Amino acid sequence: MNIKKKSIDAKIDVVNSAAMKQAMAIFTQTGQYPDITIPTANTVGAQALQAALTKRGDPYVWGAAGPSAFDCSGLVVWSYGQIGIHLEHFTGDLWNEGVHVSRSELEPGDLLFFYGLDHVGIYIGGNEMVDAPDFGQDVMVQQIDWGAYNGAVRIV
Repeated sequence: MNIKKKSIDAKIDVVNSAAMKQAMAIFTQTGQYPDITIPTANTVGAQALQAALTKRGDPYVWGAAGPSAFDCSGLVVWSYGQIGIHLEHFTGDLWNEGVHVSRSELEPGDLLFFYGLDHVGIYIGGNEMVDAPDFGQDVMVQQIDWGAYNGAVRIV
């Protein structure tokens, strides 16, 4: 129960954050989310991350892997597929698809795993990731819940 409360509190913090308010203001005015610049877009992970970011606002649908609806692992599978890399559509398989990296070694495009490997997102940098969170939520950029974090994998 404590993990669920932390997760909900983290999501509330994201929604209330100034950055989210600014992004939503831009979306309300233009119908588009603001662009996010990735400084290291020459890596495989950063290229997949750029693909994932184009899906912001697409709906979460359990078992979906694009092109217009996603679950968490489906977003990862679709994003890496855009650059020619086939990954399995299951978080447990994704955990074993690449090289495990420490939190201090994270790079844009690394896969972040949460809640006992029940959820995966794609690392942007700092304290942010893009993911397909859950039912009723669209693909979005949000703050990382480090309290529920289990580890990271780099696809090479």
